Amino acid sequence: MSPTLDKLRRAFAGLAPRVLDAELRIQSSSSVARVSALLVESEDAHGSEYVSSRDMRRTFVSGFDGSAGTALITHDHAYLWTDGRYFLQAEHQLSKDWTLMRQGQKDVPTVEEWVEANLHAGDALAIDPLLTSVATARRLVTSASKSNASVVCCEWGANVVDQVWADAQPARVPSDLQVLGEQFTGASVATKLSNVLDLAKKHATAIVLTALDDIAWLFNIRGSDVEFNPVVMAYALVTVTSATLFVDAQALTPDVLAHFGSHIEAYAASVPKDTASILVDPAQCNVAVFSAIPPALRKEAPSIVLRHKAIKNPVEIQGMKSAHIRDGAAQVRFFHWLQEAVTSGQVITEVSADKKQQQFRRQMADDEATCGRVTTDQMYLNDSGAQYLDGTTDVTRTVHLGQPTAHEVHCFTHVLKAHIALATSAYGKFCTFETITLIPIQRKLIDVTELTAHEIAWVDTYHADVRAKLSPLLEGGALAYLEHETRPLDLHDDDGDVTDDDDNDDDDNRKSQAIILARLKPVGAVATDGMASKYSDTFTPPLERLMTEKEFRVAIGAINQTVADYFPCMCCVVYAYVGYALTCGLILCCARP
Repeated sequence: MSPTLDKLRRAFAGLAPRVLDAELRIQSSSSVARVSALLVESEDAHGSEYVSSRDMRRTFVSGFDGSAGTALITHDHAYLWTDGRYFLQAEHQLSKDWTLMRQGQKDVPTVEEWVEANLHAGDALAIDPLLTSVATARRLVTSASKSNASVVCCEWGANVVDQVWADAQPARVPSDLQVLGEQFTGASVATKLSNVLDLAKKHATAIVLTALDDIAWLFNIRGSDVEFNPVVMAYALVTVTSATLFVDAQALTPDVLAHFGSHIEAYAASVPKDTASILVDPAQCNVAVFSAIPPALRKEAPSIVLRHKAIKNPVEIQGMKSAHIRDGAAQVRFFHWLQEAVTSGQVITEVSADKKQQQFRRQMADDEATCGRVTTDQMYLNDSGAQYLDGTTDVTRTVHLGQPTAHEVHCFTHVLKAHIALATSAYGKFCTFETITLIPIQRKLIDVTELTAHEIAWVDTYHADVRAKLSPLLEGGALAYLEHETRPLDLHDDDGDVTDDDDNDDDDNRKSQAIILARLKPVGAVATDGMASKYSDTFTPPLERLMTEKEFRVAIGAINQTVADYFPCMCCVVYAYVGYALTCGLILCCARP
């Protein structure tokens, strides 16, 4: 048995359970409930997908370091839920003490379903109220109550995993908080606060903010508390008369204090209770903060800041374009170097390729022990991004440096067609971006027997997400179609074929995703000029190996025209690229900072 698991079991067995009721009130210790299981989630106190090293509790207890996963530990078992992206990784990283719960696969229960089926009367599931969102807690309480079990909380600041981790747990380092100027944000803090409050006044007199990206955007600040994410550990309370930022005081310099002049409190300070009503997002807010707000004052709604943040102002839009142009130039140079190196016989690993890429921009952590080699025999996936003052890029490119198989060409061509369809789609008032892109995979195009178990699991996970998000928008025949097309795949199903649109995948370089249209009920107006969207993306070699000659020529013409539109006065060079006995001119832009 793992020493860590043994220590955790002893620790949660000794908890004095504080019961969480259906209204998410944390009640006094119960002498009835017995803690039978401990939930360890991936998120931090702000619901972040990417967390600091100090908050990697799920990684510490399980050894699995994928970005998504939930651990549940009982007195005699340990379970790890993750989605199809990480099945292979989890299989390699989990010890024999753990059971991998493959999300989305047939007969694999969700965490909530497991709680309902396995906890009995008097049993309790322990959570940390600082690390569990209100929405998640409600689902768990509902599931537990069906078996007359309960959900209980550890004391604030007494996380069971932290107690076992002890001195080995990384310390929280005060962030180097920076102010992001209006030349990059396009709006002052005062303007943003005013806009947010105008909308908030319709619902409440105050807003509690817990999501780190919402806070960074609203206050025009950036930090380094989470690696590769420019955020600051903070909470915020915005009222009609003031804005209070709860942050580590060590992170504040005189320049920062002078920046926005809002009221500053310690990071762990309590939330004031003297306002008439407080707006809170149950999907983002943790149970501890939520329970600190008197029930009579709570008003729940999706993040108002998120709505404003999603609509970019002209400065932000230009910053995104500029960042992607600079980053795209770096990417093109990188892939040119990569093909030259690999085809000349140099030994290139994923890590050495990454280090070369860092000559153009900072990148992700490296692991020499588990990285693969980049060769001419298989696809190479590069999933990367960079932080610039005027924008952030998140770029995934899949290329083949040798001779791809017919299957790989087929898959790549389908995803290219999907991207072209998306780029030329006109957005009407009835349609949103997600309702165009989040759609069932066509089951008639590829024989399901060609898919690996991992790929089938990914498709099933994706379909479960599609079904959950689109079902409320559909009715009648459209709903029946959705339910039929998103049922789990079956190797023995005559209708068990899927389209495999190769975009990117962490393990098998084949990820299924199709883009088609569905008839939807109106969802409200969407800001649009009614015209097809124009995308300022960059085209990275060597794509011609994965496309037909006609498709490649059309794409090259479109990309070259886009580049010419952006760089009418800049020096560009034409890089002659040969593939499939086809010579095409591909413009490489010498982008200037």
